[in-house]
Amino acid sequence: MYQKHGGINDQIINEYGKDILDFSINVNPFGIPETVRRAIINAADHIEDYPDPECVQLRNVIAGYTDTVPDMILCGNGASDLINRICRIFAKKMVILPVPSFSEYASKLAINGCRVTGYTLKEEDGFRIREDIMDLIDEDASLLILTEPNNPTGVLTPAEMKAQILKKCEETGTMLFVDESFIEFARDPEEGSMIRAAGSDNLVILRAFTKYYSLAGLRLGYIISHNADLISSLRNIGSEWNVSLIAEKAGAAALGDRYWYDCRKGYIISERERLKKSLEEEGYITVPSEADFLLFKGKPGLAEALLKEGILIRDCSSFEGLGPGWYRTAVRSPEENDRLLDTEAIGEYGR
Repeated sequence: MYQKHGGINDQIINEYGKDILDFSINVNPFGIPETVRRAIINAADHIEDYPDPECVQLRNVIAGYTDTVPDMILCGNGASDLINRICRIFAKKMVILPVPSFSEYASKLAINGCRVTGYTLKEEDGFRIREDIMDLIDEDASLLILTEPNNPTGVLTPAEMKAQILKKCEETGTMLFVDESFIEFARDPEEGSMIRAAGSDNLVILRAFTKYYSLAGLRLGYIISHNADLISSLRNIGSEWNVSLIAEKAGAAALGDRYWYDCRKGYIISERERLKKSLEEEGYITVPSEADFLLFKGKPGLAEALLKEGILIRDCSSFEGLGPGWYRTAVRSPEENDRLLDTEAIGEYGR
């Protein structure tokens, strides 16, 4: 079953019905707190007003959260909007892209005529970046993209390795673009993030409110960079008012109630480890994850078999560097996770 992205679509509904439990998208299973819900409702009372094109309030809140300054921050209409902009900035340039990776990178780089050098993350190395990536970083490489934790593997590169990569990028004039859309799910986000190196002109960090803060429907993300020229260029190629008033207020409220989210993070980590152990007991190969999902390997056909039992997981055969038999599942509630683990298909398709 080919999937470009996760999520239930009309084809799935028409073939399998509406009552599908969706494990293919990776959004915080707890949803949003009441503070964010109220902020959305209150913002709706001002829907006739134009949003602030500079997102001043939200940028100030993000600056406090990330210990940076507002001038280093650019907000956008979700991570996809900002990914598209960075690919436009580096159109027709040489770009290093580790694979497997989030499919939007390959498609947006191709649309913008970039010359992509793939760096294969190998199963035998646990899908980790190796020292040999340094050999690819030279004066011809304009951009290096890392997803930390990686999607779809969930692997987080050690801080020491990322520091070495950034140093090499500074020496060669290569821009390092680090997608941290899942970083808040890591056991130690501060250690795993590159925010502490944000003073480098060769570093761009992408964050989103989609996953950890469960605001996928509002489309909100942001970039942090000390490179003022790059921030200016990214701002200029974006459309005016591309962050809605409701999205800005919801984002500010979410960062203002981080305690609510962080109190529930332990559950996600615990369930992630329980899923991992249970899948291994059924004979599946799993990849240790620092995100709210697990990549695992079994026999081809599992995704279709699960759909017949009312469950959708992400078939990862479309990811470069993976192939048939690789799957990704989200971490959901204990009851929902039990329903996945108790299916006949999970018992039949382990290796």
